[in-house]
Amino acid sequence: RDVLNVDKQDDGAAYRMFHSDNLLQIIQTENIPSDMIRVIGLFIYLFVLGELCDAYLNRKIDHKARIRMVMRAFFFLKIWKDYIQRCGVIHSSKWYNMQRSIISIQSFDIFISMAESLVMLIKVYREYYPNYPLFLWEHGIETLEHIFGISRQVIADFNFYEF
Repeated sequence: RDVLNVDKQDDGAAYRMFHSDNLLQIIQTENIPSDMIRVIGLFIYLFVLGELCDAYLNRKIDHKARIRMVMRAFFFLKIWKDYIQRCGVIHSSKWYNMQRSIISIQSFDIFISMAESLVMLIKVYREYYPNYPLFLWEHGIETLEHIFGISRQVIADFNFYEF
């Protein structure tokens, strides 16, 4: 299901990717190959980025926990990028280059922006809107996604151009 309609966004696929059952399956001892470092790296990567998404969507955590979660993702990404750059200088850029050894620069920038934006949004609400609650799950594009979903019921391969 996640392979078909690849140009359509599927929030369910993201939820399944970061789900605790999926993370548990990754690190179960019978699934760990001899190259255990890659499995642990995948687990850490999915855990940290899953927390970044969860910081926006979870309705049961306070803002302090949200900030802690996004700052963990922020520093993880910054340290990872810095490590790859330093290894490229020390050893060889053939083995450690930014195109092959890290996520795309566009994804990196999006994740960094998500972390920074959440902290700033919490700060702005605290300073300028102290009488209004901050519901992060309301700051999104779900309404637009529903409009596109309804439009796809009329035209199966609906896209923005057809508005």
